[in-house]
This record gives sequence, C-alpha cells and structure tokens, in this order.
Amino acid sequence: MPEVDRQTTTARITLQPWEKLVLQISRDGRDFTFLSRVIEESGNEVTIEYPTAVEGGGVLMVGDVVQITMTRPDAVWGFASRVTEKINDQLPRMKISAPRSIERNQRRRFVRVEFFSPCRWRPILAPGENKGGQPIGDQAEGSILNLSAGGVLLVADNPPKSGHYLILKPLSEHWPLPGWLPGRIVWRRKAPEESKYRTHIGVDFREFEDMTAGWSKERIKQLPEDILNLSHAVRQKLMQLVYWREIEMRKKGLL
Repeated sequence: MPEVDRQTTTARITLQPWEKLVLQISRDGRDFTFLSRVIEESGNEVTIEYPTAVEGGGVLMVGDVVQITMTRPDAVWGFASRVTEKINDQLPRMKISAPRSIERNQRRRFVRVEFFSPCRWRPILAPGENKGGQPIGDQAEGSILNLSAGGVLLVADNPPKSGHYLILKPLSEHWPLPGWLPGRIVWRRKAPEESKYRTHIGVDFREFEDMTAGWSKERIKQLPEDILNLSHAVRQKLMQLVYWREIEMRKKGLL
C-alpha cells in the first residue's frame, strides 16, 4: 500500500450537474455530515440540492464554512466553501461559494491513515481444502492498525499464507460498510512482542470475482451472503472514510 501522491492545485474544476457532494461542518465541538448534489455552477456560486443530514443531525446555516468532498474515478477531491444563500420554494436548495483551491488525493496511489479497530476475519480455503464441506474457515479476531482505500494492515494470529484470501469485517462504529470485505494477503511479518496478536498482515482489498475465480456455482453459494463486491460505490465510501480520517490527523498534527 504505497504512500499517497498528494497534489494541491489552484486550477478551477467545473462541478458537474448531479455530482454527489459530502459536506461536513464542526459546531460546538461536534461534527455534522450532509449529502447533496450539484444543480449548477454559475460564476462564483454553486447551487446544490438542499443538503440531507446523515450524521449528527443539525442544519446548515448561511455563513457556515463547510468542508466538501466529491469522488471521481481518478481521485477524491476536497475543498472549503461557505453557505451563501438558502432558497425555500418548490425546490428547496442552497447556494455555496465556488471552490478556489482543490486538494486532490490521486487514486492510483492510496493514502494510509491510522485506523484502530477490532475486527473479525475468516480465511478462504483453496479448492480441495474444504473444511467440513465449507470453502471458508472458522471466524477469528484481530485488530486493524491502519487503512487505505486499497487495503488494511491487520494484526492477527495464525493467518493464511501470502497469496491466500480472507474476508474481514471491522467492528468500529465509524466503519461505513455493512458486510465482509474480501482481501488478499500480500505479506506477513512477526508482530512486536508487546502485541496482543503474533503476526502483522498486509491485506489488499480484492474483487469478489478475483477471490472466487474458477469456483463452481455450488461452492460460491456456500459463502456468507453479506460479502461485498469491491464496487465503485464501496470504493467511494472507503475513500471518503480515509479522507476524513486524514483531515482529523492533520488537525492533530499527525500528518
């Protein structure tokens, strides 16, 4: 999981109609998150749908300074803006200031951030290694130490060998996905003596189809139903989580 190739640019980026936006503000020591979409950009203002609160409740007010992110195929883009007007008619909407500077986290290299979370994981067995007729091993516990949109650093006991697959489910309340994520073990190292678990494991998130390549339909049906495919929507949620975690670390002087 290589380091991010971070680039801050002052070049203007045109916001596309119906492009999804995530807006976040901090007020009285609390964080609030809203979702919206672009209606149009005109001059120094952008008209957006009236934002829907998704975390923390609350409402946006004229004058609020907001941090906004949007996910495109190449990157997560972030910029600061200000609420300039509320429009309450048949189509409730809001105007914000157009972005002046944009921070871009290039998607071809994923930034890693600290993300401490207990997790559950299960090894995927190679064909011919079925355990009691099942293509998946027993559930085990571990801890996640850091995260990127491309994978995690997991510490656990008795993991499969490098090249093998597993599924994992972080237990943090901040984890945005409901099911198991498939991953491939790319390296293993002995953990420090003081660690609760014995092995550090580098895991790259992988497509469900990669994990089950060459499997029969009957074998695939034996897997848990809530294994996620690494779709664009799933990747977006991971990139948004990493982006906001990076902002938190910057505020604390950790990056």
